[in-house]
Amino acid sequence: MSNLLIFFALPLATIIIAVVLERIWKNYILVTLFTFAVYLIVAFAIGDANLLVLVIIYTVLAFIAAFLSMLFRKINKKLKHLEEIGGVNDENERRHCHHHNENGNISDTNNNENNCNCNRNNTQNLAINAEVSPNRCNNGRTGTFRGQYRRRF
Repeated sequence: MSNLLIFFALPLATIIIAVVLERIWKNYILVTLFTFAVYLIVAFAIGDANLLVLVIIYTVLAFIAAFLSMLFRKINKKLKHLEEIGGVNDENERRHCHHHNENGNISDTNNNENNCNCNRNNTQNLAINAEVSPNRCNNGRTGTFRGQYRRRF
């Protein structure tokens, strides 16, 4: 095989295929095993046992590409989730703020000032994971559940 194919085309194709397969299968270990199997079959079909070193190198490259793709996917998912639970954006918070007066009542004010006291620094998030399964012995109070509670001060 030519050096251009070994050192440029196959590694680039390995990276692209690993990222695409990880996006489809959402399992970087499966992508790595699939890449290893395909390159191993091709290496023995060509009939050269010296290609096993390249098979291992391409498999490691596929693992790294698929792992980074999984990592980026999870980070992106987490950032989207944080945006969804974040409530209103900063611009809306600056325009419509709730101010507490001396009696403790909330008075709504519309202002475009940046010194509004309604910011996200006064937010507490509590995440709870649970799965509820009724139980006769203790009136259905066992199990776990999933939810989120957001409290603003």
